[in-house]
Amino acid sequence: MLILAILLTTVIVPSISHKILVYIPKMGHSHVNFLGHIADTLVQAGHDVVVYTPEYDRRVKTNGTKLARTITRTNNFTLSADAEHLSDNAWIRNGEDISEVYYMIAKIATIQQVVCEGTLSDEKLLARLRAEKFDLGISEVLSCCGFAIFEKIGLKKYIGAFATNLVPSLTEAFGIDNNPSYVPGMISFID
Repeated sequence: MLILAILLTTVIVPSISHKILVYIPKMGHSHVNFLGHIADTLVQAGHDVVVYTPEYDRRVKTNGTKLARTITRTNNFTLSADAEHLSDNAWIRNGEDISEVYYMIAKIATIQQVVCEGTLSDEKLLARLRAEKFDLGISEVLSCCGFAIFEKIGLKKYIGAFATNLVPSLTEAFGIDNNPSYVPGMISFID
């Protein structure tokens, strides 16, 4: 009888899958693709994955995933021309001009706030997500709206992902110490 129980356990345990919500805001191709690959890997491992993608930048056409179910929310606001092209040439901008860096970060924060408020006030969407009864949520730490959504729908277990280097101001909340030997400061160029 013990052998039968062990055999049944080895057959049943590997087949357990989880229902996972992955929050992927469309705010940059690389970030979307990073989280989309995570979602696809989880689907391949046998999990039921739903990707929620609010639209930040209409120019980002991908949702990052080829395998997961998706829920998309189009934005209901119009970006100014400078905000719409905020990410253009982001890697070749003059990083020594701190006012330009501050302007870019402030604009991104404003866009994130507007999109997040729209999502959190969409009761129909939240009810749909709540009805899914997710076991786990995954969100990139740079966009904290995912965690607000998880709380709003009653999701208690979640993972924070980083598509970039670990930013000390964000990792402190997780108890991760800053290690400048391999993680440069966010704006270390002004030292």
